Amino acid sequence: MDMNACKIEYSRSATVDCIEWVRNYARTRLNTLLADERGCLPPNVFLDFGRRGLLGLTASRELGGCELLPGDALRVLRQISIVDLSLGNAIAMHNFLGGFVILEHASPELRREYARDFAMGRQIAAFALTEECAGSDPRRIEMSATQQADGTWVLNGRKIWSGLAAWASVAAVFAVAKSFDGTELGITGYVVPLDLLGVRHGSEAMTMGLRSVVQSELVFDSVGVSPEHVLGPVGQGLMVAQSAMMPSRFAMAVFANAAMLRSISILRRYVGQRRIGSGPMSENPHIADVFAQETARTHALNLFLEANFQRLNEGATPSDLMYLVAKIVGPEQGWNTVDRVIQLLGGRGYMEPNAVARIARDARVLRIFEGPTEAMTSYLGSFASLKSHSIEETFAKLDATDLFELIRQRLTEGNPRNLGNQHRHRTEIQRLQYGLGTLTAFALYFACVRQFASDDDSDQIAVRLCEETFFQLLDTPIQFEAWCPRETSDRLGKRLEAQVGAIEESKGGPSRDVDPMLHGFPEVTNV
Repeated sequence: MDMNACKIEYSRSATVDCIEWVRNYARTRLNTLLADERGCLPPNVFLDFGRRGLLGLTASRELGGCELLPGDALRVLRQISIVDLSLGNAIAMHNFLGGFVILEHASPELRREYARDFAMGRQIAAFALTEECAGSDPRRIEMSATQQADGTWVLNGRKIWSGLAAWASVAAVFAVAKSFDGTELGITGYVVPLDLLGVRHGSEAMTMGLRSVVQSELVFDSVGVSPEHVLGPVGQGLMVAQSAMMPSRFAMAVFANAAMLRSISILRRYVGQRRIGSGPMSENPHIADVFAQETARTHALNLFLEANFQRLNEGATPSDLMYLVAKIVGPEQGWNTVDRVIQLLGGRGYMEPNAVARIARDARVLRIFEGPTEAMTSYLGSFASLKSHSIEETFAKLDATDLFELIRQRLTEGNPRNLGNQHRHRTEIQRLQYGLGTLTAFALYFACVRQFASDDDSDQIAVRLCEETFFQLLDTPIQFEAWCPRETSDRLGKRLEAQVGAIEESKGGPSRDVDPMLHGFPEVTNV
């Protein structure tokens, strides 16, 4: 057996062991409902996961990690997320964002310093990119890093929604680098120990879901770091950040799949024993159809992920296109399934102790994390229309030239350089490209699922669902005209705001950190 085959065999066996350990730990050591209510995972969880090597999923055994291949690491992450999405997100942020960026792009000296501690959970790594003015577009960040005459850097600025920041000892931080004479050098990444003078932890975000894992502010007030703490080349920070953000977009589909699997499992047990007016719930034809559709939807995402897990384990790197498809399709399909499961569970689905309500709160953010669906879809549509040859190559690799031929004309029509688009308004092009983004994403998703599926009936109903979704999108015409005039919707919005009235709360209590973007309006008057 050659070395590569040995690695694959070891990783496969270790993955089985890790998954069984996680399941047993969930049964005997976790109370995720209590952690959600307290807003914090217990400290022993990180200590136990660190000892088991789960904070170093791909790190070597010598360093205390699990030494899993990348696809198998994501399989274990899915199992952790099936147990609890908050816990899964915490493990992912350390393994695949903060820790990954530092160990991939830091100097050899810093890698040696942090590698073992990261793998064993003795230090937690955060990822600090987002700012008030820079969400899905990181090019708009304003935090500065000014180079001094001696080569050191001084960081000033504020980051928000940094996962694990309140628990971390070090963070990968991104800022606009400037030379000591003020010349801008481009966005650059830095390894910043969070106990340095001038680093301050801000307030935690009061989020709708993922409540037991912290999202918080980091404030940097004249924080000095040495030249050895630069991540990658100066000015190449976006490339460094993207090296982690693209794979983390794939993780959004893993989280969605976990939410779907847990929800379907709960629903299956429920409909099997519940009786309604027409008899056993499982025998009601509408409910049976919904259950079949959502199990097929869940399994389709299974197949998509397994195809990519296999490629990752074989050493192939998924294209940016597949990362975008995972981010666009996975969370949207996940939300569909979780919502329909709650509906079939009735009042029980709305009760927090039954898990699905919490899953819905946690899963809702997946359509936003690492770029909202709308932004990713618009980008994919623009890329597909401008570089249809790249799209064609990807379809060919998926044995899906037939699907590309069905969308080829649409892609040609969406190219803004096309002669037929010279007189179109910019908003019409944007509408067209958004529709193309959705169509292209589901076409590639369908192609991937179809290629990987076997002839087994279970696989084929998943393929059928993907096919139906694709052709429904293909038959939907692009709406170029605005649904209604902007002036009309603005006028109606003012009327509705007046109907709400001035009700913003001012009584003292815990700090609410009210977002001025949402509540900083002038006093409402009648319209």
